Amino acid sequence: MKIMILILLASFAGLYGTRKTGLGKELVLDGTFDEADVWTFGGDWTSWAGLTAYNGLGRGTLSQDLGSKLRPSTTYRVEFDVTLNGGAVNILLGGTSKPVSGGANSFEITTGTESTEIQFIVTEPGDPIEIDNVSVKEIKGKKKHYTKDFINRSVK
Repeated sequence: MKIMILILLASFAGLYGTRKTGLGKELVLDGTFDEADVWTFGGDWTSWAGLTAYNGLGRGTLSQDLGSKLRPSTTYRVEFDVTLNGGAVNILLGGTSKPVSGGANSFEITTGTESTEIQFIVTEPGDPIEIDNVSVKEIKGKKKHYTKDFINRSVK
Protein backbone atom coordinates (compact mmCIF):
# COMPACT_ATOMS: atom_id res chain seq x y z
CA MET A 1 0.00 0.00 0.00
CA LYS A 2 2.83 2.43 0.87
CA ILE A 3 4.47 1.75 -2.49
CA MET A 4 1.21 2.56 -4.33
CA ILE A 5 0.90 5.87 -2.46
CA LEU A 6 4.52 6.79 -3.29
CA ILE A 7 3.95 6.01 -6.97
CA LEU A 8 0.78 8.11 -6.96
CA LEU A 9 2.58 11.03 -5.26
CA ALA A 10 5.42 10.79 -7.79
CA SER A 11 2.87 11.00 -10.61
CA PHE A 12 1.31 14.14 -9.13
CA ALA A 13 4.75 15.73 -8.67
CA GLY A 14 5.24 15.72 -12.45
CA LEU A 15 1.86 17.35 -13.07
CA TYR A 16 2.92 20.91 -12.26
CA GLY A 17 6.10 22.72 -13.22
CA THR A 18 7.39 26.23 -12.81
CA ARG A 19 9.38 28.40 -15.12
CA LYS A 20 12.57 29.97 -13.89
CA THR A 21 12.09 33.22 -12.06
CA GLY A 22 14.38 36.08 -11.27
CA LEU A 23 16.40 38.54 -13.28
CA GLY A 24 18.17 38.12 -16.60
CA LYS A 25 21.64 39.30 -17.54
CA GLU A 26 22.78 42.90 -17.20
CA LEU A 27 21.98 44.86 -20.38
CA VAL A 28 23.76 48.15 -19.60
CA LEU A 29 27.44 48.43 -20.43
CA ASP A 30 29.47 50.49 -17.94
CA GLY A 31 26.60 51.47 -15.64
CA THR A 32 29.17 52.93 -13.23
CA PHE A 33 30.64 55.27 -15.88
CA ASP A 34 34.21 54.13 -15.23
CA GLU A 35 35.05 54.37 -18.94
CA ALA A 36 31.81 55.91 -20.21
CA ASP A 37 32.66 55.56 -23.91
CA VAL A 38 29.51 53.47 -24.52
CA TRP A 39 27.27 56.37 -23.44
CA THR A 40 26.13 59.31 -25.58
CA PHE A 41 26.37 62.64 -23.74
CA GLY A 42 23.94 65.20 -25.14
CA GLY A 43 23.63 68.79 -23.99
CA ASP A 44 25.71 69.55 -20.91
CA TRP A 45 26.26 65.97 -19.63
CA THR A 46 29.83 65.10 -18.66
CA SER A 47 31.58 62.16 -17.04
CA TRP A 48 34.66 61.96 -14.84
CA ALA A 49 36.02 59.61 -12.18
CA GLY A 50 33.13 57.14 -12.46
CA LEU A 51 30.39 59.76 -12.11
CA THR A 52 28.14 61.38 -14.68
CA ALA A 53 26.67 64.82 -14.10
CA TYR A 54 24.58 67.44 -15.85
CA ASN A 55 25.58 71.08 -15.29
CA GLY A 56 23.52 72.89 -17.88
CA LEU A 57 20.72 75.36 -18.27
CA GLY A 58 18.67 73.61 -20.94
CA ARG A 59 17.44 70.11 -21.53
CA GLY A 60 20.00 67.39 -22.14
CA THR A 61 19.91 63.66 -22.79
CA LEU A 62 22.23 60.92 -21.58
CA SER A 63 21.70 57.68 -23.52
CA GLN A 64 22.97 54.23 -24.41
CA ASP A 65 21.76 52.00 -27.25
CA LEU A 66 21.11 48.53 -25.82
CA GLY A 67 20.53 47.05 -29.27
CA SER A 68 18.58 43.84 -29.76
CA LYS A 69 18.97 42.98 -26.06
CA LEU A 70 16.05 45.36 -25.32
CA ARG A 71 12.77 43.94 -26.62
CA PRO A 72 9.30 45.52 -26.94
CA SER A 73 6.50 44.52 -24.53
CA THR A 74 9.01 43.12 -22.03
CA THR A 75 9.31 44.04 -18.34
CA TYR A 76 12.68 45.10 -16.94
CA ARG A 77 14.06 45.91 -13.49
CA VAL A 78 15.73 49.33 -13.70
CA GLU A 79 18.03 50.57 -10.94
CA PHE A 80 20.22 53.65 -10.61
CA ASP A 81 21.26 56.38 -8.19
CA VAL A 82 20.45 60.01 -8.91
CA THR A 83 21.20 63.29 -7.15
CA LEU A 84 18.74 66.06 -7.91
CA ASN A 85 19.59 69.57 -6.78
CA GLY A 86 16.42 71.35 -7.78
CA GLY A 87 16.20 69.65 -11.18
CA ALA A 88 14.01 66.92 -12.67
CA VAL A 89 14.83 63.91 -14.85
CA ASN A 90 12.75 61.33 -16.71
CA ILE A 91 14.01 57.92 -17.71
CA LEU A 92 12.96 56.57 -21.10
CA LEU A 93 13.38 52.84 -21.74
CA GLY A 94 12.12 51.25 -24.92
CA GLY A 95 9.66 54.08 -25.52
CA THR A 96 8.25 54.08 -21.96
CA SER A 97 8.90 57.20 -19.85
CA LYS A 98 8.91 57.55 -16.07
CA PRO A 99 9.89 60.46 -13.80
CA VAL A 100 12.65 59.65 -11.31
CA SER A 101 13.23 60.72 -7.73
CA GLY A 102 16.44 61.61 -5.94
CA GLY A 103 18.38 58.82 -4.26
CA ALA A 104 18.37 55.12 -5.09
CA ASN A 105 15.78 54.21 -7.72
CA SER A 106 14.53 50.68 -8.35
CA PHE A 107 11.39 49.93 -10.34
CA GLU A 108 9.87 47.93 -13.18
CA ILE A 109 9.33 49.31 -16.68
CA THR A 110 7.52 47.49 -19.48
CA THR A 111 8.85 48.57 -22.85
CA GLY A 112 6.32 49.76 -25.38
CA THR A 113 8.05 50.22 -28.73
CA GLU A 114 10.91 49.02 -30.85
CA SER A 115 13.22 51.69 -29.37
CA THR A 116 16.42 50.10 -28.10
CA GLU A 117 17.74 52.97 -25.96
CA ILE A 118 17.85 53.85 -22.32
CA GLN A 119 17.75 57.63 -21.92
CA PHE A 120 17.93 60.04 -19.01
CA ILE A 121 16.24 63.27 -20.10
CA VAL A 122 16.60 66.48 -18.10
CA THR A 123 13.14 68.08 -17.91
CA GLU A 124 14.12 70.79 -15.40
CA PRO A 125 17.76 71.87 -15.09
CA GLY A 126 19.41 71.57 -11.70
CA ASP A 127 22.95 72.14 -10.51
CA PRO A 128 24.25 69.50 -10.72
CA ILE A 129 22.19 66.42 -11.58
CA GLU A 130 24.27 63.26 -11.06
CA ILE A 131 23.56 59.67 -12.19
CA ASP A 132 25.47 56.51 -11.30
CA ASN A 133 25.12 52.70 -10.93
CA VAL A 134 22.72 52.21 -13.86
CA SER A 135 21.36 48.68 -14.28
CA VAL A 136 18.70 47.16 -16.57
CA LYS A 137 17.77 43.46 -16.31
CA GLU A 138 14.84 41.55 -17.77
CA ILE A 139 12.40 40.20 -15.18
CA LYS A 140 11.78 36.51 -15.75
CA GLY A 141 8.17 35.61 -14.91
CA LYS A 142 7.06 32.82 -12.63
CA LYS A 143 4.15 30.87 -14.03
CA LYS A 144 2.68 27.53 -13.14
CA HIS A 145 1.91 25.34 -16.10
CA TYR A 146 0.88 21.76 -16.71
CA THR A 147 3.64 19.53 -18.02
CA LYS A 148 1.75 16.24 -18.44
CA ASP A 149 -1.48 14.56 -17.45
CA PHE A 150 -2.05 11.18 -15.80
CA ILE A 151 -1.57 9.19 -19.00
CA ASN A 152 1.56 11.05 -20.14
CA ARG A 153 -0.03 13.28 -22.78
CA SER A 154 1.37 16.80 -23.06
CA VAL A 155 -0.89 19.54 -21.78
CA LYS A 156 0.02 23.20 -22.12
